[in-house]
Amino acid sequence: MKIKNFLLKFLKKKKIIIPEQDEFAENNTHELFQPNETMISEIHYNQLNFEDDNNEHIKFFYISDIHLGHCICNNFNTKEIYFNISTRIYIKKLARQLFESIGGFPPINNYLLIAGDTSSTFKFSVIFFKELVKYWNPNKIIVILGNHELVDPYVDLEKNIETYRKFFDKLGIIFLQNDLLFIKSNSQNSRILYEKDIIKMDEAAIQKIAKYYPVAILGGLGFSGLNPKYNASTLIYGKTFNPFNPKEALKKDMAEAARFNSIYQKISSSLYKNKIIVLTHTKKEDWNRDEYNQNWIYVSGHDHHNHFEQNEKRTIHADNQIGYQRKNISLKYFYCDNNYNIFAYYDDGIYEITKEQYIEFNIGKSICCNFNKDGTIYMLKRKNIYMFMMYGYYSKRSHYKNWYILDGGTLKCVYYDKSYFYDNLEKYSENINKLLYQYSSIQRELSEFIKYLGGSGEIHGCIIDIEPQTVSNFSYCHLFVNPIDGKVTPYYAEDIKSRTIYKDLKTLLQSNNNCKQLSEKYLINEKNHYKNLPDIKYSENLEEWQNDYIDDTGTYPYKINNIIKKLQYCIEKNIVRDWNENLLNYDFTPSKHMEQIDILGDK
Repeated sequence: MKIKNFLLKFLKKKKIIIPEQDEFAENNTHELFQPNETMISEIHYNQLNFEDDNNEHIKFFYISDIHLGHCICNNFNTKEIYFNISTRIYIKKLARQLFESIGGFPPINNYLLIAGDTSSTFKFSVIFFKELVKYWNPNKIIVILGNHELVDPYVDLEKNIETYRKFFDKLGIIFLQNDLLFIKSNSQNSRILYEKDIIKMDEAAIQKIAKYYPVAILGGLGFSGLNPKYNASTLIYGKTFNPFNPKEALKKDMAEAARFNSIYQKISSSLYKNKIIVLTHTKKEDWNRDEYNQNWIYVSGHDHHNHFEQNEKRTIHADNQIGYQRKNISLKYFYCDNNYNIFAYYDDGIYEITKEQYIEFNIGKSICCNFNKDGTIYMLKRKNIYMFMMYGYYSKRSHYKNWYILDGGTLKCVYYDKSYFYDNLEKYSENINKLLYQYSSIQRELSEFIKYLGGSGEIHGCIIDIEPQTVSNFSYCHLFVNPIDGKVTPYYAEDIKSRTIYKDLKTLLQSNNNCKQLSEKYLINEKNHYKNLPDIKYSENLEEWQNDYIDDTGTYPYKINNIIKKLQYCIEKNIVRDWNENLLNYDFTPSKHMEQIDILGDK
């Protein structure tokens, strides 16, 4: 089925070419790499300058190949590096630049990934990271080594790694070398499985730990033993990789690449359904030639050819390599879902579970759930869709046991047992997706545009929040996307009983102080045509408006909003929390359209 075509005018997709080319390849003959294939990808917004505290997602900033020595040379226009007060001040300035590049807001709950080659001079790294932890929570900084770090201290590989590990431990920075870090947003409760632990543990033991964490980071240098041309026999790799014996250097490189790959293979077979960030200095092809895990994110650097790719096969962030030619540095970022699923590795079926497991599942999905009922709880899982049911008494005053669907902490009485719902769960989920597929896509596009301007973009039901969450704990400016008539309404509301409707988004932004920065960016984009702006208007007949806004009353929008919000649990969380036989048996033909929303409301 389709939503009315005129809704599509609000959303114009834009293509960009990624990556940008670094001058590195043309200006250095020792580490010369072939340029990567230019990839075409849908635009992703990773240049926002605001701090957000959205519990639904975890933000990861990233950078690689800072090469402090080269930054110093570029800044002072010299080919020789002198360690003096000016050098120290400049290194500290670079550390502050990372903080300033995200707008200067304290990045309390955001992680920073540094993918190696920060410096080939250990004392420069010491100055840089000691300054960085003044601005960034060290427990949220995750660092790996690059091949240039192995040069200084110029000792055997394991001693070099141990030197860096002790240094970072003193600062509180997380250092990974063939290790796996489990993290949660807004929590210090991270956990590291070190290489020796991963080798000893079986898959079930690793899964048992991972099920309570939304994201894990597998980190290490990676090495380049599988690269036939650019490996330790031709590149700088430190004392262990004897520069006077290329064959021995390559042999050691291949051994270290195989070592990391064995850890990668173990995690790949154990946690293939989990969200994993593979953080390496070298690209995956340098140490592993298998297909990418399409659910994982690969962050790397090393070759100084900035490269971003995101499609159904893989996600690669190798597009913030500073290289040899720059003297200023900044960050890019991506988001990861903050949800985890304690039943991810359960097969399809019906399972009796405990009350504690039900509550923990909802916590993992970022769903508030106060559940204090007594009864036998069942988890239904089919094609990664979940439903929870209870058989028992509604209350202590009830005389008979019944079957109930669990809607968070609310019981909804039904007249079929668990087998009926399990048998129809897949079809019911498919029908919800048919009903809301295009509508949800439109909402996501509008949400991304609001985020691009610097706003929240959080979706709940039919409503999209606008203000950045640093301004207020509440959002008063919204977009209401009506699924019935396709109208997008910009409005301001302090309660659910009344609202001020604006004739278009620009007018709403200009009229509210909380949206000042968004308004400025909107106007800059409008003036310079940096981006195709969605044409978000309440009415096509704007000449009929006496003012820029009208006042409106009534709670009617929230009736539709509550219906959509319940359906969105299935799309966004893969949970069915309500049941409507009309929807299960509905004939989805193009002529029927979205009037089914009205039918769902008449239960």
